[in-house]
Amino acid sequence: MAPSDNGEAQATAQSKSEDELFDDQRITRNPESHQAHKPITTYNADGKETKGNSSEDIKNATKGTSASASDDKTSASDSDVNVDSFKELPPSSDSPTSPKEWANWAKARNWEFYPETQYARMAMHGTYGKYVAQIFARRLGSLEHEPRDETEFRIQLLNGMPEGLYVGPIVYSAKASEIEPESKPTNIADELDPHLMALTQDPDATRYLMSHTEVRDALTALIDAHPLSRINNRMVSLRKIGIQTDDFDDWVDKVLYLVTTLDNCVNRAWESLADKYTLKLRPPDRNGYPALRGKIDGHQIKINLITADGLSTYIRVSLGSEFPHDLTLIGSEYAKPDGLVPLVGVDYGNVATAYADYPERAEIILNDENVKELLTFLFRTIPKSDIQYGELRLRINGRLDDALEGVINESISIAKMLFKASIPDHVVLAD
Repeated sequence: MAPSDNGEAQATAQSKSEDELFDDQRITRNPESHQAHKPITTYNADGKETKGNSSEDIKNATKGTSASASDDKTSASDSDVNVDSFKELPPSSDSPTSPKEWANWAKARNWEFYPETQYARMAMHGTYGKYVAQIFARRLGSLEHEPRDETEFRIQLLNGMPEGLYVGPIVYSAKASEIEPESKPTNIADELDPHLMALTQDPDATRYLMSHTEVRDALTALIDAHPLSRINNRMVSLRKIGIQTDDFDDWVDKVLYLVTTLDNCVNRAWESLADKYTLKLRPPDRNGYPALRGKIDGHQIKINLITADGLSTYIRVSLGSEFPHDLTLIGSEYAKPDGLVPLVGVDYGNVATAYADYPERAEIILNDENVKELLTFLFRTIPKSDIQYGELRLRINGRLDDALEGVINESISIAKMLFKASIPDHVVLAD
């Protein structure tokens, strides 16, 4: 079990305000940054910021963060590093920081320490409260300047992010030409912030996540920290210049702030719906995705996110005990069941196909004028829809957040109509 200072570090990160976490001289927090259209942060050979700071600001910002920071012989005008030229280099043993210093830091926190590997000169692995964290000694170089030592802090998010999400100031695009056109992520940065690179395969979910002010402020802080700080799917990576351990706890606090901000916001719409409809919000699954369970207006409803054939929102609504379980209606994007013969008396065109063991009752329900009009529209709009085993089931591509409430209301409305159509004429329903 990790000692108490791990838990205290997490509590500190959650209790500190955003400005308190990001007001030191290594991370520039500027609440106006996404209105000011400022350029991406760049650094010179000594690790100094060169995005319009005065020479005194640059000197203060880099004090103590690099072994060569005191050497101020190179001016900003001829030493700017293009962020596109950054390159990870093999480990080096030339740093003044010894592995013993890292090993002692890890031991004091009950972490695992790993000596040099082909990927990093040193690494540590441990936990901060409920979060899994990693720290790597990196070596960063560019086409213009000598390499420098850096530290990368990684913490895995608990909750799932929008599919294929990448947020950062630059993108590693070496293999971009190998990606199939239909699976290439969408860049929505221009809609959000000119200095954010936001790639995603689920633009709507990403727009919802970034609609929260605290998320946008956190992402701006992430990028202001270092040009290679980023979010990639469920991993937040924050980098600093130098590999000295004296400020590691402070930097882990910064990553925890970013992680908890994202975790607290990504499922906010689902949490609100759980409260509004008195549904149970189930804990995230192994992929970090939530699920809703409960009953609305007498109909059982289940909502979760599934990853087969791409992330999608899956909604199932019970149609009541009287609804015939042999009735099947399959949307156009589903394979037709083997061994079943379509109903001759039901024609939904190329939108859906009907099957039933007992055709007479199924035909009465599906040929009801109101039912047919509504189901035709639904199955045309959401081709991955079906009715099976007494449930209406909708599978919608992507993750629904702000649009989820409307889909829930429409699903319940359709379920009520199908339930009413399934009741024989001689049965009188209570008001």
